[in-house]
Amino acid sequence: MHFSLIFGLCLFLFNLSSATKFGLLSGDKESNDVVKKDFELPEPLTVNNFKSELQKGLHIVEFYSPYCSHCKGLIPIWKETILDIGNEGKDVGLKFSQVNCIESGDICNEEDIDFFPDIRLYGPSGYIKSFPQFEERSKEKLLAFAREAISDKSNLDIITKSNSKLMSGNTLSKLIKEGGNERGILVSFWPTRNMRNTDDKLLFYNCEDCKAFQRTWSQISELANENDIETVHINCDSYKGTCQELGFHELTDPGASNRQPRIGYILPNSNMKKFWSYTENSSPNPNSILSWALRIKQNSEVPEFSEKLLSKIISFDPTTLLKHSSFQPGLHVVYTYNYDIGRESQISDETLASYLERLSSVPNTNVYKAEPKMLLNLKKSYNYFLNTINYNKTEPTKFLDEEYFNLYSTSVIPTFMIFRDGDSRPYVYHRSTDETEAQMIENLEDLIRDLKYTILPEAKDNDIERIYYTLSESVRYILIQLVDSSNQKDSMGFLKKAIAAIYDYDYVCWKFIVDHFKQVSDQGEQILQRLKENEPLQADATNYITGYLKWINKASVQAVYIDVSKNKNLLKYLGITKLPENYGFGDVLLLDRYKNLLYDHDVFGKKLTASNSFVLKETILSLTLPNYSGFKYTIKPQKFKLKYRVPGSVDLVSILICILVFFLVLIFLIKMMKIYKKNKKYDKKRSIGLLGKSQKKLKD
Repeated sequence: MHFSLIFGLCLFLFNLSSATKFGLLSGDKESNDVVKKDFELPEPLTVNNFKSELQKGLHIVEFYSPYCSHCKGLIPIWKETILDIGNEGKDVGLKFSQVNCIESGDICNEEDIDFFPDIRLYGPSGYIKSFPQFEERSKEKLLAFAREAISDKSNLDIITKSNSKLMSGNTLSKLIKEGGNERGILVSFWPTRNMRNTDDKLLFYNCEDCKAFQRTWSQISELANENDIETVHINCDSYKGTCQELGFHELTDPGASNRQPRIGYILPNSNMKKFWSYTENSSPNPNSILSWALRIKQNSEVPEFSEKLLSKIISFDPTTLLKHSSFQPGLHVVYTYNYDIGRESQISDETLASYLERLSSVPNTNVYKAEPKMLLNLKKSYNYFLNTINYNKTEPTKFLDEEYFNLYSTSVIPTFMIFRDGDSRPYVYHRSTDETEAQMIENLEDLIRDLKYTILPEAKDNDIERIYYTLSESVRYILIQLVDSSNQKDSMGFLKKAIAAIYDYDYVCWKFIVDHFKQVSDQGEQILQRLKENEPLQADATNYITGYLKWINKASVQAVYIDVSKNKNLLKYLGITKLPENYGFGDVLLLDRYKNLLYDHDVFGKKLTASNSFVLKETILSLTLPNYSGFKYTIKPQKFKLKYRVPGSVDLVSILICILVFFLVLIFLIKMMKIYKKNKKYDKKRSIGLLGKSQKKLKD
């Protein structure tokens, strides 16, 4: 009982601090200031117009009860969200609507509404998905939900009936064992017993995502059919053994808390493993599922990497992602081999199969093969890089640093090269002679994780913390470029200048690496001379180079951009809005992850922006490699504290409050115990008679 009291008080205070922090209290001054007093919500939809209205564009609908306290608390947040989305929603026909479930009970009964408020997304074909039941209903989360709906153009599609066929568990097991068919098969697994068609209207037990996934699977089946892939579905409650063998135990257990439809792919005619499970995302997009299946099929064939493909990769303009935010740039991993030399220049078939299996599960990662001459052709990939950094006509023309290139392209064959869409810098995995195949695959995965973000990815409110904390330890600085997608022309210009500054900074880093190599190695000059003359190196020299490059050739800066027109509060979550300056479109911020410092001025003491690539590059150098910067100005930083956290996680303040409450309650209980013992002792004395015997015995 006492521990329940402590837990209850902690929970109350934690929720109170969270509500205050995220602006959820109805008395929040900021919320009241934002909402216009004269703004009135549209009339709720009724039986007469519910279906007809939902056929027009996209609708985010709140099903509510006027007697629900949570619904009442949501009203100001709902209004703020509508006002904030503004023209952004109107341009694509997105509306926010409501249904009063007391007045329109038939609608809520038809839509299986069983709690309030229930927020759902609808399109011309009906229900699409629900706002997560246990997600924080804040303006930021609702805006993110709305923008995600807007960005997915398939939400406006008219959905046809699913092409998926019902399959038995026995048939599926046989197909997996024999290698499927020539087309490839996408399989969906459901926590159901008698679902014949995935379009059937069903009540799913303990599966929040099942209803929304019915629509998704219909879209997938249509896309798969267009790409010559078959789609089938399995009732796991009828074929428990099959689903459990494939690792989908939760779909056979009604009490499991993580029940959601699962997806698999049966690879056609391959020596690799036959069955693959989709693990990328809990809320899969139809195009991402199809891309995943096609990527597995392509990777299993290990196609040849061509110069044409290389040109396409490095010429991709990453700033166009501002216009096409739903596009995900790819990562291209190239396995270099040499059949002419013999088996020692190739990895074993078993290791290659393992490598393909592990990399094919990495989102947007494609696998290729190439002969070692591709390493020599890397020079061509630097042409775009050099064109980008030769922007400053007052500087001498910059050419490829031959010493750095010879050093960087040194590796034992077989090895791997990695290319990123929109990044003209190739990445070579530097393999040593004493490195085992297993070590190589493991180290390669580490390198791929370090390269998972594009050269300049967007940081949204739901992933800024993930980027901040999951970057490689070597990345000390995060460069934040502020843009405004409502002004795409100027925003793309700022992004291009920021990329030019990053490339130019890398160019200086090359010189630092070569200089440092000469300083730390007694034979540095000799090794570089032998590489220049194409003379073979001994194994120990090669191992020294590869070890050195793995140690020093790590990025120290990761750039991201924030769209201030869509993520106004993101800087606040980063804990930097209380500073005297207001940051806006075109500004650049540099965050020091090691010391929690913020730099917002350049080497001239002026506000840091991307309007001048040279100044931005010199500012980065003054922090990372001051000896290689042409300016000796000391930039004064400002302290900041990362405020952003995942809702529901416990922060330090909440922990301290709980500790304080625990000791207060403990002191209270100790005092109560003393009072109780004192009273008990007093009661015992009162029960003793005049002769020292209990009053009960005296009465006897």
